[in-house]
Amino acid sequence: MFFLTKSKNKECSGTMTILIVAVFWGMFPILVNKGSQHFQPLFFGATSIIVGGITALVLSLIKKDLHNIFNRKAFFFAMGVALFTSTLSYGLMFIGSKLTSGINTSALMLSEIIFTILITPFFGEKTTLNKLLGGLLVLTGALIILFKGGELNLGDFIVIICTIFLPFGNHFGKKALEHISPENLLALRYLFSGIFLLLMSFIFEDSSKMIPSLVSFWPYVAVNGILFLGLVNTLWYRGLKKLPISKAVFLLMTYPIFSLIFLVLFYKEIPNNFQILGVFVIVVGAYFSSKIRKN
Repeated sequence: MFFLTKSKNKECSGTMTILIVAVFWGMFPILVNKGSQHFQPLFFGATSIIVGGITALVLSLIKKDLHNIFNRKAFFFAMGVALFTSTLSYGLMFIGSKLTSGINTSALMLSEIIFTILITPFFGEKTTLNKLLGGLLVLTGALIILFKGGELNLGDFIVIICTIFLPFGNHFGKKALEHISPENLLALRYLFSGIFLLLMSFIFEDSSKMIPSLVSFWPYVAVNGILFLGLVNTLWYRGLKKLPISKAVFLLMTYPIFSLIFLVLFYKEIPNNFQILGVFVIVVGAYFSSKIRKN
């Protein structure tokens, strides 16, 4: 009975952590889109990721945990996260976001739900009724809120493609977290992928525009790197460590609720009937997602 209670408390703690992450994540795609209008996308992504890596290193130093960063058992998995999440997914997201709107970026990032449902069974997670209902309801509700319809452009397709790699990154992340802390994992994945993307930026983008854009619009990089990629992603890994991948992802995908709240509070936008309906559908989907249990 003690172990059952301990396991249940662990999942409840993980659920609350992911919901806190979702509150902040409601602003992330919007900030990426706004920042990408002032930067070349690979340079914006690379500098944000490197700042996130430095933030994670500082957190590791504060926790006095830096000595374990090159744990041999975790290194392969950390490099998997760096490849699939920070390099392929984030790199494509920054490129695609520059070519589309912030609303479309937010909506189409929810394609991760579909690929999570399709891919996680290969990692040993069962496709249950709660998993299907939770994922599809959250996706449907978010699209009702965010997606305005119309034809998809190249940027939209790039954003969709970037979400294919996230389930693989989350799988490697859970494996790495068995051996190292979230802070160490973030530091490794960000510093490796950030340096790689920066090299790609120097090769494929106009280097003469990099320093002027960084001097003029550095707050975008600072907020992206320190707050979202550093602090918020640390919380994400703490929650992911305690939950099945599907449950963590579906709960995170409730972020459009908080996007809507931010729009009301800061931009004085009154929600319409479709947005209210979308919030209701997401809440129902989050309920079913909360019922997903570990195998």
